[in-house]
Amino acid sequence: MKKVLFFSVPSISVRNTLTPVLDLLGSDECNVIYYNTWDLKPAGNFNFHFKPYPESFNGHYSDKIGSDTSYFDFGEILIDASFSIINFLMKEVDIEKPDVIIHSHLAVWAKLISLHFQIPNITLYTTFVLDKRIMLPFFRASHESKPKGLEGAINFIRKSNLLYKKLQLELKPDVWDVYVNSGKLNISFIQEAFQPERDLFDFSYQYVGYPYMGNTAKANRKKYIYVSMGTIVNQDTDIFQICIDVFRDLNLKAIISIGSKIDPNQLRNIPDNVQLVEYVNQAEILEKALIFISRGGMASVQESLYSRTPMIVIPIIPEQQLTAIRVDQLKVGTHLRCLNKKDLKCHIDAILNNYSDFQNSINSVIGDYLSQDAAHSAVTHIRDHINEQNYRGER
Repeated sequence: MKKVLFFSVPSISVRNTLTPVLDLLGSDECNVIYYNTWDLKPAGNFNFHFKPYPESFNGHYSDKIGSDTSYFDFGEILIDASFSIINFLMKEVDIEKPDVIIHSHLAVWAKLISLHFQIPNITLYTTFVLDKRIMLPFFRASHESKPKGLEGAINFIRKSNLLYKKLQLELKPDVWDVYVNSGKLNISFIQEAFQPERDLFDFSYQYVGYPYMGNTAKANRKKYIYVSMGTIVNQDTDIFQICIDVFRDLNLKAIISIGSKIDPNQLRNIPDNVQLVEYVNQAEILEKALIFISRGGMASVQESLYSRTPMIVIPIIPEQQLTAIRVDQLKVGTHLRCLNKKDLKCHIDAILNNYSDFQNSINSVIGDYLSQDAAHSAVTHIRDHINEQNYRGER
């Protein structure tokens, strides 16, 4: 039986996307140990053993990211998180002696520990792959001759050099690799159509679709607009107020998920057709939603696609911005660079007036993926790769 250690970045969307995969892998003749923070321990009984990161781990990043956080600033956040956990990881790997390390793509610490122990690693992406061949042209197109956050880049290199020295790694730190952390096998839980510049990536990158847990049958009872800004940069009351003001004049019901950090009393003149909630079962809500308004986090985009719900994306961070562009290109929704009442109303009308066209585009994007189970496809790739590499013998 192969021993697998899985290291996750602390993220609700990453946990929800990858838990079905690790559960299935644990039932497939693999001994899987799943590492995450206590608060993100998957609820239920699964075919893996859960171990929490130590309390000293500072890997939570959702409350550290704002609209002014640069690509490089975020890289520094991930390196700081790696420093806080590296001693724990070294002890765990020394004790468990895994055949392979699997990790979510932002878990820099896992990639580095696999290099230190020379253990093959497999990377699971819950979004598309953001390497420098995509990001540099994006920054140039955004009229940034020098991407903002160069101070963060300098801090990243300085801290990375210290971490690499501690791990006795001879490789030179690469600030552009902080989002990628590629392994010998790389699996992305999106449709291939959402990967920018797909032809840049070799055969080690597999796109298996999203392990959607809702009803994939075509939804017919669409009846309201749903708004959620996700778990990152979700405390902007202005965006919710604009939505409320626009919805007031629509002959439609709306549900707005405001999260736990916004006081509903901060929002004014809420009409009877608008319901404010803290959290909902998003997949369930989307099955009955006409339109989904979000920041464009990839898990939300995937749930919108599988529920056949056209979306309006209002992005902030680079990953969301690139996703929003692709949403427009694929005609599965629209995107707004900045939000105002007039433009939001126009985008809602554009979707409602061409609703069947948007749903046809959605069906075209996800069509080939409906006949396959993403979790099973991923586990098949992982199992075959482990067997082909003969990992235990390789080490």
